[in-house]
Amino acid sequence: MKRLVLALLGLMAGSTVAPEPAQQETISWSALAQQAQSLNIPSPRLDFAAVLQQRGTAEDHAVALKRLQRVQAQANTFVPQSWCEARAWDDLVFRLETQQLRYQLMQSAAQQSPVAAYAGRVHALPQGALWYRYLTRWWLGAEVSADALYAMGEQTFTEAIAALRQTAKVDNQPMIDSRQDIAIQAQLRASAARVEQNLDRLFHPMPGVSQPAFARSPLGPEFSAPGHYGNNTIYYNPLQDAFDLAQLDWLYIHEGIPGHHLQQQMRRLHPLCPDVSSSSPQMAFIEGWAAYTETLGHDMGWYRDQASQAYALRWASLRAMRVMIDVGIHARGWTDAEARQHWQRHFPEGADVMEREIQRIKRWPMQVITYVYGMNQIKHSLSKQAARPDFDLRTFHHQLLGLSHFPLQALTHLDSYQPEAHHE
Repeated sequence: MKRLVLALLGLMAGSTVAPEPAQQETISWSALAQQAQSLNIPSPRLDFAAVLQQRGTAEDHAVALKRLQRVQAQANTFVPQSWCEARAWDDLVFRLETQQLRYQLMQSAAQQSPVAAYAGRVHALPQGALWYRYLTRWWLGAEVSADALYAMGEQTFTEAIAALRQTAKVDNQPMIDSRQDIAIQAQLRASAARVEQNLDRLFHPMPGVSQPAFARSPLGPEFSAPGHYGNNTIYYNPLQDAFDLAQLDWLYIHEGIPGHHLQQQMRRLHPLCPDVSSSSPQMAFIEGWAAYTETLGHDMGWYRDQASQAYALRWASLRAMRVMIDVGIHARGWTDAEARQHWQRHFPEGADVMEREIQRIKRWPMQVITYVYGMNQIKHSLSKQAARPDFDLRTFHHQLLGLSHFPLQALTHLDSYQPEAHHE
């Protein structure tokens, strides 16, 4: 009635009354997530050469970019209704921006003639700096400069190599024939029992969590890692005829409990945000958590002897060295000779795996950084949370595991987290 009266008065005065602006309709999280899923944003892929081969045409990328921009416009109208929706929205906005950068780079690459081939150095590609920025966002879920990554790797390496060199040297490494699967699996069960003894000092009770199975990897020496995880199974992967038993404590912690196996089970059974999820695998969170758990083993007595401790510290040093090599090759333009020189000067203890790791870094740019970046982000969050008067380490670990389907940036908002009611 009031609006009608105002309109009549306006007509009587010989003027018009401006209509009230229509309220912009907001979108629900479920509808927004469904729209984003229709874009088929790719998950990180190891083989970067294969990524570049999927160039398509400039017109294809232009069409895809317009579709993405429509979803971005919808995302801009979204109003999070909870802490969990806010974290999922943060992730979605970041991933849409990252995918926009990918489309722009692929559109530019499709217009090049001849098409630039990838020869193991992102730095050498047209727009190489932008490609490295894209890879950083794609794999780490964060905007981090190459210089900052290098400094992180250098600092982490300095700490790890100092600890390794302070560990007493073991002259007789415990070795067995790599074909002795029964003996290897028995040692893994012993590692599991040692971890289980004091797990309650670090974690609240975790109902429903099962023990992992053990099996020999079918991948063989062509797969350069000593083990991997999948299908609730820890796969050990002998790389030589003689199998070093010192690796098994480290392998169980990283791949099993409290590493990948526990993280996967807790993410499924006890998520912090059961009604809201990020749709992209968070590789820096996954590998960062596993690398972080290795550092817990020294205080928890999970490493059976000096040889086992030294093995873990050698891998910590190796991972940090790989960060510097990755930045050196892909962001700073190092040659293979310069990469080898840096490795040999600072990490002679890892000379036996140098060539293998440099070739891996050239094939899989940025992937090796996920371990160290994720671990350092978790440690940073831990130091921040530990300053709170109500801090409890077990609760902190429970929250980390329940959030690991989100990007690491969610940890910066833990101060404001409040458990939310949800419907089963």
